[in-house]
Amino acid sequence: MLTNNNHTILKDQSFDAHYRVLTIRMQKAVSPQELKPTLRKIVEEELRGNYEMEKYETYTKTMYRVAAVRKP
Repeated sequence: MLTNNNHTILKDQSFDAHYRVLTIRMQKAVSPQELKPTLRKIVEEELRGNYEMEKYETYTKTMYRVAAVRKP
């Protein structure tokens, strides 16, 4: 789904060296089954594989807030 759905990072907050919060807007809404894998791929792509998704919150059908922690 990631190749068909462009995304934009609206905000990238870094609270310390191990924790970041991204606000992501997608071009299209994704199904609930595809949401978590799609957000994981976006986090890996945007943060170059150094972080992994911890949790996410849904703002709208196309906007999400994702917490990411640095991989050990």
